This record gives sequence, structure tokens and C-alpha cells, in this order.
Amino acid sequence: CKQVYKHNIDLGTTEYMYSRSEYLNKPLQVIAVAGTNEGLDWVKNLDVRDIQGIKRSGVTAANEMLGDLNWKRWIDPNIPILITGHSKGTATAVAYMKLYGADYCVLFNPVRCLSRSRDNTMKNTTMFLDKEDVVSKLAWLSFKLPKCKIIKKPRDARPWWDIKTNHGLSSWNEIIG
Repeated sequence: CKQVYKHNIDLGTTEYMYSRSEYLNKPLQVIAVAGTNEGLDWVKNLDVRDIQGIKRSGVTAANEMLGDLNWKRWIDPNIPILITGHSKGTATAVAYMKLYGADYCVLFNPVRCLSRSRDNTMKNTTMFLDKEDVVSKLAWLSFKLPKCKIIKKPRDARPWWDIKTNHGLSSWNEIIG
């Protein structure tokens, strides 16, 4: 997820990165969505409108991203997709997972993006939560976080991208296994 901030496809207020990787000697498509990194992103963070019970900015960004991926013909329907997002980018990842389907979803310091009236259960999803992150607390009256596996960051821990498998996570199987 960290690489998406340096190497991305910029669709305006949505930046994402597509790559192919391997997991357990099997191909895997990875879509990483960047979080809040410019002023206009804060407008999207504070927007409390929704489409089909999902934060509007996330649905709009997921639609733009899918259109771009389809135009480039990058998505292979025979290879599993892992979508990941950080901060504002988690609304896009959740919208993509809920509306278009991905095999796995990994969220880092997510924004609240599911309306209170929508079922917020998400299978094959892991959320990394930092209680001190301000974005995860926004819009709590209108939206809720996904109901999924949660890994809470200890107060004294390093940033998520700096945590290795021997510092809190036993393996990727704990996330997508």
C-alpha cells in the first residue's frame, strides 16, 4: 500500500496502483488505493452522502478505477484480486469489494464508509485499525466501519507499512488465508 503514494495512476482525487504478484506460488492481482494526500481529499472524507449504502466518494472512485482498469484490459477474471486501501482509499476498496467483487480486501486506518442501514459484514476482509487515527473517527453519526477481522495497532508500534511478519503478523495467511 505504501508504494501507491510514489507510483500510481492518478484519476483526479483517486490514485491507485495495479500489479500482479504471487501468493503461495499462485498468481494474484493487487489493486492498492491511496488515502488522504491532498486538500480536496478532506472534502471527500467529510462528505456524508451515500450510494446504495456506501460512501458516495468511494463508489464514484471505484467506478472510475474499474473503468480505467477495464479500458486498459488489465483485470484477468481467472486470477484472484486483492484490493487494499489506506484512509480515504478504504472507501474505494470497500465499494469495489461490495459492488464488483474481489477475493480479498485489506484496509489500513479505514474511513467509516457504510451507512448505518446497510449490512456491514465483509468476508475475506482484514482491517488494521489505529485508534489514534483521525480519519477512522470521521462521520461516525452517518457511517460505520466494516464488520470483519480487525487487527489493532499497539500504541507503541511503528507505522503499519514498517511492521514485518515477525512484528505482529505471523504471515499473510493471517490476513488473506
